[in-house]
Amino acid sequence: MAGRIHEFVFDFSWNKAGEKICELAERAFIDTIAAMFAGVSSEQVRRTSAALEIDLSKKGDLDSPTIIGFGHKSVTLSEAVLLNGVLAHSCEYNDLFYKRPGHPSAVLVPVVLGLGEKLHKSGREVLEAYLCGLEVTGRVSESLMPDHHIKGFHSTSTVGIVGAAMAAGKLLKLSKKELLYAAGLACTFSCGLRGNLGYIANSLHVGNAASGGLKSALYAKAGIQTREDLMTMPDGYICAFGGKAEWFQEQMNLLGKVSVFEAPGLLLKKYPVCFSAYQAIESAIWLKEHYAFTPYEIEEVVCETSPHHYLSLPMEWPDSLYAQRFCVPFCVCWVLSGHPVNAEEFATTHYQEPEMTYLRSRFHYGVDPLQDGNQSVGSTYIRIRLKDKRRLERQEFPKKEDKIENWTQDALREKLVLCSKEILGTEGSLTLWNELHQFARTEDVAEWLDRIHMKR
Repeated sequence: MAGRIHEFVFDFSWNKAGEKICELAERAFIDTIAAMFAGVSSEQVRRTSAALEIDLSKKGDLDSPTIIGFGHKSVTLSEAVLLNGVLAHSCEYNDLFYKRPGHPSAVLVPVVLGLGEKLHKSGREVLEAYLCGLEVTGRVSESLMPDHHIKGFHSTSTVGIVGAAMAAGKLLKLSKKELLYAAGLACTFSCGLRGNLGYIANSLHVGNAASGGLKSALYAKAGIQTREDLMTMPDGYICAFGGKAEWFQEQMNLLGKVSVFEAPGLLLKKYPVCFSAYQAIESAIWLKEHYAFTPYEIEEVVCETSPHHYLSLPMEWPDSLYAQRFCVPFCVCWVLSGHPVNAEEFATTHYQEPEMTYLRSRFHYGVDPLQDGNQSVGSTYIRIRLKDKRRLERQEFPKKEDKIENWTQDALREKLVLCSKEILGTEGSLTLWNELHQFARTEDVAEWLDRIHMKR
């Protein structure tokens, strides 16, 4: 079992994946670039760069790594990968597994972009490494769920680092033995706790996983060894993080046979908030669309969600700008006040506004085990009692139309423009859209990155 991952990575090729899977991988890659541009103005990037004593206003030379939205900077490759990971996760706009925890692409794309730039790899080689890492991340994640999440681990980081190490190893052309050591190093560097959801340290989970995955591959290439069965030994990675050997074996049997795009699937985010708030948001949107009422006509709001969603988002009310993205009561109150859930609105602090504080005083938030059903992450319902005695209610489940294969090109382009126009302008964002569709055919990723930052 321990050898299956490194054999898969060593043998993997873009051409073997199939046209449909490759197309979906390109979509996910484009969506992650959008999420990275959305994070350029974020507090997380500003504070992380300050902590690392990186001046993002100062240009680096043409051989220095690129930070998306900023261009070349005088940083190490590891620092650039870390900052790009923070960018990708700072606005909660990055993809995740369908009905599962975990944001794989936010960890993987910074690694393959950064290393691809340094090694002057082609776009096809970078996408191949990304897809390879994505498949590994998905299968390892599936082997740990749900106990891993219940125990308090943040799989985006703890599992993402393993996929990142394998993606980097693919670009570095590591031998099978080196890939085995890279996986072991990633396992021992794994970290990230779910309790940080809603705090800006959460974005560092992604940055550290991306940087740690890169370093795991580089350490292995330099000859640093680990115990070869570190992932599967009785007290190794899988068991320590809540998985079981038989679960892992089942997933390894699927590796290379069933793509993660097929099971569990990948979901693209239409709201810049944690996915566990989605069904609450959509219940509130439906109620606002079908009934006429103002915030001050509301006497009581009851919102109950599945144990899984509540476990991720127990917050009763936010106390910071970033926490708004992780608070179900806030998101529901925001929608019931007649406001859209979009990147522009969630870049501003709203939780202390009068309408919001009024609705908060009428809000009851809790968990309902019956919401679990057979829906995996479960559903959320809202009941509203109005002062005129009307009673309204709505229950929502995860939507299949949010899966990546159901997004239209128009919807993908609209999201990319929305995320990048503050940095590039609308015209520049449309140019970026066209450039991204040429990415797979570019001969040198370093030159491609220069092109998309020319006007920056």
